[in-house]
Amino acid sequence: MSAPRDQQVHDPIRVIGPSLLLQVFYSLPLRDLLNCSLVSTTWYTLIDNHSTSIFRNLASDIVSDQKRLHFLKSLGQDEVRDLTSYNASFFRAGTFGSDKKISWRGICRNAVVTKRNWKHGRAKPGWLTPGRNTVWRMKVDPEENVLYTVSRLDGIQCSSADAEGNSSLLFEYTDVAPYSHMEFTNGFVIFNIGLANALEVHITPSAMRRLTPQQRQAIPPPSNSETYGSDYSFTQEDNDAHGGAQESTDIPHRGHLTYYKTLRPATECWAFRARMDNEGQEGERPVLGTAGREAIYLFGLADNRVETIQIRHQHVDRDISYIEFDDDYVFICGPVALHVYSRQTKQLLNSFPTSYLRDLDAQVQAVYELSESNEVQRLPSAFEGATRVSEITVKGFWKQDSAFENAERLISERMLLANGGFSA
Repeated sequence: MSAPRDQQVHDPIRVIGPSLLLQVFYSLPLRDLLNCSLVSTTWYTLIDNHSTSIFRNLASDIVSDQKRLHFLKSLGQDEVRDLTSYNASFFRAGTFGSDKKISWRGICRNAVVTKRNWKHGRAKPGWLTPGRNTVWRMKVDPEENVLYTVSRLDGIQCSSADAEGNSSLLFEYTDVAPYSHMEFTNGFVIFNIGLANALEVHITPSAMRRLTPQQRQAIPPPSNSETYGSDYSFTQEDNDAHGGAQESTDIPHRGHLTYYKTLRPATECWAFRARMDNEGQEGERPVLGTAGREAIYLFGLADNRVETIQIRHQHVDRDISYIEFDDDYVFICGPVALHVYSRQTKQLLNSFPTSYLRDLDAQVQAVYELSESNEVQRLPSAFEGATRVSEITVKGFWKQDSAFENAERLISERMLLANGGFSA
């Protein structure tokens, strides 16, 4: 039994036309759009012929990495020939079609599969084996897919971090101080080199690509670096780490670092930390924060901006061993308390524990320093007879003495050096 003529169901594409139906497709979520493509060959063909614009529009809701999405949209629909000129982490499975152009359908498919895998998938264990078994600090560069490590002995090494387990060495500096601390953000590698109050900044090939030719030409010569002459390539036959790249605007090989600049805080600083300001937003910039007993400095790594917070409060009576910060606050740690400063007002906001400020005067009243040159021998235990006792004189400083601050600071420095120079 068939329906009356006036009640027959008509294909919308014949009633409203393909242009209006296409506007409906543009407004549909992914699941409904895929169901519509199964209705008929005509609907599938219409969606397929306009898949670039439809799925490009859908990607804004499906792709979670907005930085990657913005980059892919900036490429347009031209054929992408030289992938080495771009951030490799942005090109994932399905990014390109058979014509080597951006495939927005493939990008959406990859985003959906990745989201499902994160929700239901299981991690695959693996090992990364740097060149030395004396690793002190490590940082992963997701753009280059490499691992940077510093050692308890000396040097900084770069190893491949391929998922297949190939962790072969790519590059190293052999002349870096033992127990160096290292920070990494957005292609900037920062480490202390053993000189007082000096931090070197080096950049990865990905960071080099983001520089304009003029900015590359302005990079100081590698001879300005304390690592000069100690670079070694494991991937180039002549072991030339840069192959002349530092003499021109060429991009170095994967994992190979390029000296960028040296930072010298105006006052002594022990702790440093790197991060991105306004990450994922317009105006994002890499920043290095350093802190000592006199001031906090926030250096722009890609520019010459420096924020300074003077520490004039009695509470910071010893060297700072740790710093952390975000877009609004700076957190510094001393031996017994955490202090919070505002980046906007440059003022101390609070200390934890709060009783630290009230009890400061009762903590230390005198300092006694036992010189290493004193010939004092430890007496053996004696269970029988009289125990031998010798008298020595130890010089002390009361809190009111002018030399008290220097003596207490010396003790703090020795404690810090005993822990490798840095607590984090």
